[in-house]
Amino acid sequence: MKRKIWVAILLVVTLLLSLILTACQSEGSDVGADSNGNDKGKAESSGSVPAVTANWTIEEAIENHMRFSCKGSSSLYAVDTKLYASTNSMMMAKGSFQNYVELVASGEASSTIRQIQIESYQYETMILDSNGKIWYRRKNIFPKYNITYFSCKSTSGSGTPCVLAAVTDEGKVIWDNAYSLEKPKEQEGLEGVKYVDVSKNIIAYVREDGTAGYCKAGQECHEIEGWNDIAMVFFGGKDVVLGLKKDGTLVAETCEGGEALYSPEILSWRDIVYVDWGFNFVAGLKSDGSVVYALDSGVSNSERAAVLDNWSNVMVLSTFGDIGAITADNVLLGDAQDLVYAWNLTQPWEGNEAALREHIEDEKNHRTYTEKLAEID
Repeated sequence: MKRKIWVAILLVVTLLLSLILTACQSEGSDVGADSNGNDKGKAESSGSVPAVTANWTIEEAIENHMRFSCKGSSSLYAVDTKLYASTNSMMMAKGSFQNYVELVASGEASSTIRQIQIESYQYETMILDSNGKIWYRRKNIFPKYNITYFSCKSTSGSGTPCVLAAVTDEGKVIWDNAYSLEKPKEQEGLEGVKYVDVSKNIIAYVREDGTAGYCKAGQECHEIEGWNDIAMVFFGGKDVVLGLKKDGTLVAETCEGGEALYSPEILSWRDIVYVDWGFNFVAGLKSDGSVVYALDSGVSNSERAAVLDNWSNVMVLSTFGDIGAITADNVLLGDAQDLVYAWNLTQPWEGNEAALREHIEDEKNHRTYTEKLAEID
């Protein structure tokens, strides 16, 4: 009998020690993301073990980046029906978001965002919803088509020719002049396309079968010989098309008549799942969340790119103009630290006006609002 009592006491003590140890290990860190990558909070950025660690495939990295757009203090990140944003971006694009919320409320637009992009010139917002419709300034840009992916680096008002290009669910490429966005056109001769990337008025494309090429909008396509097993295409500067192969390596091709400014160093990179280009450099995200970068030919120093040196566990990365990132456990890095406001698209705009004003007041009072993701329900 005594032996059973001592065994019971020992089990209770063991359980208590286990609970104390667990509490100590979790102290100082919030829950990051769940198994589906959905936000549950923000993890501490220093000294703690990440709640979720990066382990991305190329397709996962593409999907993650489709939901993130960072242009300095104007940052956006969409998860399900929640849209995380900086206070600044909400104010600059208030008209766009008010219109989109009204579209959601009326049933015209889906409350689930598939892809989002802040345009580079006027900081307006382009949204691709889960119904395959692109919305811009309350207008459905390509109403006759169901869109799966789009790209637009520069936009109306910049004074240079540029287009928005999109891929339909039938694998065709649709484009339009970004100044007007009123007369969409199909790019002739292109079928079976999966993704596109745009540099002003040049469209790079990759097909489902892994072949790739580029063209000026409305002109003859240039197939890139020797390219196969391509998973994604990116512009590494205005004239260089980068091909991300399914094995995580890169290939490069300079557009006809263009200038090859990229560093050959990128061709030695391995285990790459996504590529983004900034001013005078190209950055690569690896499957483990680490980041590599190479300066363009002729560039000897880039303080802007150097901020990437110590970043790890990255989920999404933006380097076009400004540099920001979100880690797998929802730590905000660089310019993404302004990403503090959460908008629920299933609720009307008027219901969140007071909360938005409160966040602006927090900014004026210099509170540490950048330390948390403020979730408005």
